Amino acid sequence: MKYYIYISDTKVDMLYPQIPKPVLKRIASSLSIDLKLLGAELSVGIKNNQVDETRYAKVRIVSEYIEKHLDVGSIDAPSTYFKGKLFMKQGTLLNQAVISESKQIYNITSTKDDIENEMQQDTLMGIVYITRGRPSHIQQFEFLAKTLLQGSCYTNDYVVLGTPIYVAIAD
Repeated sequence: MKYYIYISDTKVDMLYPQIPKPVLKRIASSLSIDLKLLGAELSVGIKNNQVDETRYAKVRIVSEYIEKHLDVGSIDAPSTYFKGKLFMKQGTLLNQAVISESKQIYNITSTKDDIENEMQQDTLMGIVYITRGRPSHIQQFEFLAKTLLQGSCYTNDYVVLGTPIYVAIAD
């Protein structure tokens, strides 16, 4: 059983139909999920508990598919996706402008690679800046996420930025 803190319904709804039908049936069977329930999602009279059951069934199927058929790494060695358990802070970022900030003036002798590397370093530093020193409760969570960016920044911190499929409390 998982106690989900976050599920990306957008990602799950986007990825679920891309799973090949034979694989979908095999995964659903191994997880004891009735695919008819997922088909009932389109019914007009669907009850709230069926919507939740469908949502959790879909995230389980999508997660299982990603873990078994795609390139999944860990926090220490992320790949296309990464998963694991980690003590993390939970909360909302108040100032996301730091992450999206970009420099408009570059040295004329800079190459495209130099500029892209500098922009990546600025993004990684922004993540370190935003997440450090924020008072919040730390708890162990498990997650599965799509890797967006990874690397060392000027402070020698190694940063992995991902967009989660789900986050759940780790037992």
